[in-house]
Amino acid sequence: MKRTRSQDKVVYATGLHENTRRGCSTGATTHYSTYSNLNKVANAKIASIDDELLPKSDFRTRYCNHRKMHYWAGPNHFSYSDLVSPGYYATETNVVFDPSFCPWAHRLLANDLSWFTDPDYGDFEAFNARAWTAMKPSLEGDVSLTNFLLELGDFKDVFNLFRHTSDITQKISEGHLTWNFAVKPLISDLSELWKIFHDWESRLKDFRNRAEKPQRRYYSEKVDLSDGEPSWEWNHPSYRYYYKRYWPKYLKLVRTATMTYSYNIEETQSLLAKLKALRDILGLKLTPSVIWEAIPFSFLVDYVVNVGQFLKSRENDLIEPDVTVTDYSVSCKVVFKEWYQAKLPEPVCHVGFQDPIDWVTSSGRWYLRKRCLPNTEGIPLTLSLPSSNQLALAGSLINVARS
Repeated sequence: MKRTRSQDKVVYATGLHENTRRGCSTGATTHYSTYSNLNKVANAKIASIDDELLPKSDFRTRYCNHRKMHYWAGPNHFSYSDLVSPGYYATETNVVFDPSFCPWAHRLLANDLSWFTDPDYGDFEAFNARAWTAMKPSLEGDVSLTNFLLELGDFKDVFNLFRHTSDITQKISEGHLTWNFAVKPLISDLSELWKIFHDWESRLKDFRNRAEKPQRRYYSEKVDLSDGEPSWEWNHPSYRYYYKRYWPKYLKLVRTATMTYSYNIEETQSLLAKLKALRDILGLKLTPSVIWEAIPFSFLVDYVVNVGQFLKSRENDLIEPDVTVTDYSVSCKVVFKEWYQAKLPEPVCHVGFQDPIDWVTSSGRWYLRKRCLPNTEGIPLTLSLPSSNQLALAGSLINVARS
């Protein structure tokens, strides 16, 4: 059973939106046009929760839709040179703009939930696949001994980069590469391997003890779509020329998957089972993802297409648990602050543009949680833009290769 609790306060516009024109030289007034403000929201304070009531014996995650927002769209009053009809300037009063100028305000006022799986904020099923891959029980660690041994022979070659140039720019590039592709990974892998050899038996014991017991895990991803200072766009409808911009000054999303599960595993006490477990923990296997990582410069491809993730998510451990998922849900929290702004021509005699004015503003947060199914089919291939650090590494590689 679903229930709604609300303290929404919505103020609708009253009166008419009027547009008056005056002659720049004569001052003669002309009543140009009148528009209806019927059903337009001037301002609103939204605070509501939709959720569901489940029986006490039902331990599944409850549906929740929690919305909070402050919204303002008028009434606005402004004057500007009428570039549609030179020689006149216009004054508009009691103007209330449509919430569609600010997408998140528009969605929240309409309680439009389609954004939850909107690809503009990340592929929903791809997120579920990454969540499943990260949360499913596994003995595998963060290092592959196979890859470590394959790459160890290349380690000395990286230092040879320093011996063939006196160019300071190239030396900086070579140093950048040496640290990121040789020194830093070596230190990290050696540290991880030391931990594995030190506590692999206790890790196996813990994995065995957790079998057949209910457990819960979480996986989160963050998306920041804030725009520091968007550019202005020239607007030229039939009756008003001006510069406009939509400014999502603060727009951050956090998507979280929650999984409740239990698992069964095969016998792990025998010597053969322990050897299998140790191979899983060490990553001592020759799999497609290991072969891919061993290919020179394959990481550059992964910057753009996630081939490594794609292969890795389709591989099984030597000791593969049989997992039973009893509850799986995804929540998304959005925090936003957005403006729709305009820069109008100076009134009376057009000699420039006025300072920016806010026509629509909104700020709020939206939390939506739903039960759904995990994606156990593996992470799909997706395209992405390299990060700034990845671009810097690629630039260093190009600089060295040119020599």
